[in-house]
Amino acid sequence: MLQGLRTSVQSYSPKKFIEILDKAVTDTQRKDYPLETCVVAGGPLGSMGTPTEMGVAGRLCCAGCEPKVIADPVKYLAAIDQTWQAKEGKFKPAPDSANHSGHDHDGE
Repeated sequence: MLQGLRTSVQSYSPKKFIEILDKAVTDTQRKDYPLETCVVAGGPLGSMGTPTEMGVAGRLCCAGCEPKVIADPVKYLAAIDQTWQAKEGKFKPAPDSANHSGHDHDGE
């Protein structure tokens, strides 16, 4: 999956490194992607031509929706994450209490 990262990270520019990571995320999530509609426009994926993929932002109906995701990523990623979490519980993390013993987040 991340074969391109086996080479020293120093040999990649930050932009190239992000491209490799985006491709790895997109390739991994594609088969289980939970939405059949565009999180931006609301129409079916493919209804505006070939769907586009934006790494962790998932699939969009067309490249025309990408600027909206870039302008307000929190809004769209939250909607996608909510759908991932609802998908048969498959992607739900362990309860917080299971992973937070022995440390605190208040810096005390």
